Amino acid sequence: MSEKHLNEDMLQQFALEPASCPPNVIAHLMECPECFLEATGYHQLGQALKEQPAPEFGFDLAAAVMGQLETGQGAAAPMEEVAELRPEVGGMGAPTGAAVLETPKGVVVTVREPRRISRVIVPVVIAIVAALPAWLFRRTAYFVFADVSEAIAWIILAAAGIAVVFTVYKYYRRYQQVLHLIN
Repeated sequence: MSEKHLNEDMLQQFALEPASCPPNVIAHLMECPECFLEATGYHQLGQALKEQPAPEFGFDLAAAVMGQLETGQGAAAPMEEVAELRPEVGGMGAPTGAAVLETPKGVVVTVREPRRISRVIVPVVIAIVAALPAWLFRRTAYFVFADVSEAIAWIILAAAGIAVVFTVYKYYRRYQQVLHLIN
């Protein structure tokens, strides 16, 4: 018996089509109980999947996929195609705090609103992560910058200010793009 076991591809090939396997793979499976056990597991999994009923969709899946391919690979449908936006409040539909988009073709998409708690927690965590080291190392930071000339300190502050302004502008532009897509 060889010390090297068969790879997953060979085991799956044996489980699906044993007749198409090379003779050395079949010989190894007859000698190696570990590989034979794994191949048997793949075979049983394949049989169980074949016995499962075919899924039924409440819409034309082929039309939905083809529509996605026509608009660009994986791209969302244009907002003009969205016929209705209705909030769901618990029940059998979408989870609470979600909205359902229904296109004229009958495709229903659930959209969750961001949780309000995350709107509060994220800024607080960012403030703590930024403020805690500043507070703990305030005296050390003073001595680090004590020998820096005033001109260099202003250059550092100006560079940091410019970085903040560009970051805020980037997020503002992203916000405008999202609003434009919604409208």
